[in-house]
Amino acid sequence: MSEFASESPMRPSMLSGRELAAELRARTTRTAAALTAAGTPPRLAVVVATADESSAWYVRSIAKAAAAAGIACDVVDLGTAATTEEIRAALHRLSADAAVHGIILQTPLPPGVDVADLTPEIDPAKDVDGANPTSLGRLAAGLPAFAPATAEAVLVGTNPTADGGLVGDVDPDVSAAGLTPVPGGVGPVTTALLLQHTVHAAGRT
Repeated sequence: MSEFASESPMRPSMLSGRELAAELRARTTRTAAALTAAGTPPRLAVVVATADESSAWYVRSIAKAAAAAGIACDVVDLGTAATTEEIRAALHRLSADAAVHGIILQTPLPPGVDVADLTPEIDPAKDVDGANPTSLGRLAAGLPAFAPATAEAVLVGTNPTADGGLVGDVDPDVSAAGLTPVPGGVGPVTTALLLQHTVHAAGRT
């Protein structure tokens, strides 16, 4: 038997994102306060058309974090029967609203509604989650644009629990150097980045 076979698998280190998220939130809160005092209160709009509990949990966390940072957050719930045209109209209206600085189209969407048909409706200047293909193209070209927050934060998978909580989908016994726990991993960083993008967008207006 190999000398390595008897060794116990090394436990992966937990990569917490709470400290980084707290630092991002602190900076965002200061910026939001300054923008509000200058007459431009930051506002984020989250368009929802799903009853998915993981999605609902995520939206609630965004709204709670936004409120704590002094950012207005409008959850535009169009219902699970929303059509492509109804969602498109909402995105168009929010993109044209000068009081809205950030827009997120939350997924999943109703059956038959293709997210790729809708993300181009988000004004790139307000596309705080980097969903519009124009945003992705600008990033690829090295031009200013918001990157997808989940890609920036490298969010691990999540699953809702029966009591309304959230857990990850990674087994801590796997052989890996590190993993991000849920909650408390890089998930908080994802939310913090969305809010940071929102105040940056507000500062450009």
